[in-house]
Amino acid sequence: MDIFELFDLLEKLELKISVMYRNFQGIFQDDNETAELFKKMGEDEESHVDIVKFQRKILQQGVRVKVDVDLVEINSVFSKIEKIMGLRVNEWVNLYLLEHTSKDFQTEIFLIS
Repeated sequence: MDIFELFDLLEKLELKISVMYRNFQGIFQDDNETAELFKKMGEDEESHVDIVKFQRKILQQGVRVKVDVDLVEINSVFSKIEKIMGLRVNEWVNLYLLEHTSKDFQTEIFLIS
């Protein structure tokens, strides 16, 4: 893959993640601390876009680079973001718990919800 194609893909990915965090900011707007956290995370992702643009600018000075990229994995990240963005708040919380808790606790959470 041409490095500039990768830059295009990375820009889209960083922007998509930023939009996801901004959506979370809106979901948690009644909780100022959490909303502010997601706002900052969104801003951080937007700054990554600027980094990619800077890298592109450097390489536009004549250097062409080919890179090996796992497009399946990158597309998987896009799919996961789309899935997360489509979840209702309680589903998002359950997804978070699945990723960050023991199997026994996960079973209890799903029995309750």
